[in-house]
Amino acid sequence: MSVRTRIGSSLKSRTKSAMQAQKRRAWLLRVARQRQGLSRSDAGVRQVSFDGEPLWGRVVDGFTAAGTAADNLGLVADA
Repeated sequence: MSVRTRIGSSLKSRTKSAMQAQKRRAWLLRVARQRQGLSRSDAGVRQVSFDGEPLWGRVVDGFTAAGTAADNLGLVADA
C-alpha cells in the first residue's frame, strides 16, 4: 500500500468519525429540546440521573406489567 493510499484512508476515516460525532451532537441537542418541552408540558415527568446519565420518566402511584402493556397499546392505537 502506498503512502498516498494510507494517508487518504486515514483522512477518510477521521472525516467519517468527525461527521458521526457531529450528527450525534445534533441528535442529542434535538432530544434535549424535546425532553425540556415535555417536562414543561407535563408535571408528571421528572429527570433523574443514573450513572451520570440523565434519564426522564413519569411519576406513578402504582405499577403493573399488565397495566403498562394496556397503556402502551392505547398509545400505539392512538398514534
